[in-house]
Amino acid sequence: MQPLSAAREVALAEAWRVLERRLRLSQGFAFFPIIVSDAALVQPLKARLEGWMRSQNWAWADVALAEPDGFAERALRSLFAQLRAKPARLAWFEAQRGAGEAGWVDQRRELFSRLNERRGRLEGELKGALLLLLPEGGEREAARFAPDLWHVRGLSLTLRSEGGTASTPEFVAAAGKVSTQVAAEAGPAETRWREQWQRLFGDGGIATLSEKDPRLQSLSPWDGFAAADEALSTGRLDMARELADLLLAVVRLRQRGGEGQAGELPPALDTLGRVARAQGDWAQAESVYRESLTLSRQLVERLGGTPEALRDLSISLDNLGRVAQAQGDWTQAAELYRESLTLSRQLAERLGGTPEALRDLSISLDNLGRVAQAQGDWAQAESVYRESLTLSRQLVDRLGDTSEALRDL
Repeated sequence: MQPLSAAREVALAEAWRVLERRLRLSQGFAFFPIIVSDAALVQPLKARLEGWMRSQNWAWADVALAEPDGFAERALRSLFAQLRAKPARLAWFEAQRGAGEAGWVDQRRELFSRLNERRGRLEGELKGALLLLLPEGGEREAARFAPDLWHVRGLSLTLRSEGGTASTPEFVAAAGKVSTQVAAEAGPAETRWREQWQRLFGDGGIATLSEKDPRLQSLSPWDGFAAADEALSTGRLDMARELADLLLAVVRLRQRGGEGQAGELPPALDTLGRVARAQGDWAQAESVYRESLTLSRQLVERLGGTPEALRDLSISLDNLGRVAQAQGDWTQAAELYRESLTLSRQLAERLGGTPEALRDLSISLDNLGRVAQAQGDWAQAESVYRESLTLSRQLVDRLGDTSEALRDL
C-alpha cells in the first residue's frame, strides 16, 4: 500500500476509532454499512481491522470481488461458503466499486434485494457484524432495495478525508440527466428551478457538466434550496431528495471551478441533511452534518468567534446530536449537546439575554434533558428542564402571550 497523506491518516484514525468502538459494543448479528467517499482509505482500514481481529483470535469472512459480471451471485456464494466453513465474528463485504457504472449499479441492486431476502439466514449464520462497503450515494439504493436490513443498521461511517477524491455520487451518473418535465404537483419554487435548469442546460444532467462550464456562473443554487424546501414541506420526500442530492453536487462543482460563493456549501449540506432525516437515512444525515460541523468550526476560527459564527456552530452540533440521538448513541448525543449548550450560554451572556439567545439556550437545555431522560439520569433531566422552564416563563413575560412563547412554555 502507498503511504497515506496526513489528512488521510487523520481520517483513517477517526474511522477506525468509531468502528473499533462499535465492534466491541456489538453483540450478535449487526449490520454496519460503510460509505466509501475516499477509496484510498479502504485497504488501510481493512488492514487495521484484520490485525485487530487477529489479536482477538476471531475468524472473519472476506468478500472482495473486483468484476461486476454476476457480482451479486458470486459474492453471496462466497460469503455463505466461508460462513459454512468456519464460524465468523465479522464479514467484510466490498460492494463499493464502479460508482455510477450501469453494470455495477444493477448488480448492487440485485445484491441488496438478495441480502434483504436472506436477512434471517445472515442472522443465523453470522455471529457478528456485516460490514458492507458502498459507494458514495449507495445508501439510497440500499434503503430502497434492502429496507428490512437497512432499518437495523447499527453504525454510520463514511470514509472521507480532506485530501481524498470523492467518487461521483451514484444518483448523478446513473440518472444521467435531470428531467425537464415538471410534475403536476410541483410548486412555484420547484417550477422556477426546473425552468432555470432547462434554460441553461436543456436535457443535460450534472454528469454532463465540467467545473469550467461557464453556464454554472448563471445558475442560482438558492432557487434550488427553495425548491427542495418546498418539496420537503409538502411531504414529497423523493423529489426533495433528488433536488438536495443535485444541489450538493452543483455546489461542489461550482466551488471546484471557482464560481461558488463561500456561503453556498453549508445550506446545501443542511438541505440534504434535513431531507435525509425526514427519510430516516441516518447514515447520509450524519455524513453531511459532520461535514457541516467541520465547516462551522473552521468559520469560528477564521472569524474569531463572532456571535453569528458561534450560533451556526451550535446549530451544527445540535443537528449532529439529533442524528446520534435517533440512532440511540446517547453518549455521542450528550457530548454534542453539552458543547452546544456551552455555546448557547456564552451567546446569552454576550448578547445581554436577547429573546433569541434565551430561546436558543432553552432549546439546548431541552436537548440535553431528553438525553438524560433516555439514560435514566432523572436528576440531570430535572435540573436542565427546570432551567429551561424558567427561561420560557421569562420569555412569556418579556414577549407577551405570543403563540411561539406560549408553545415553548
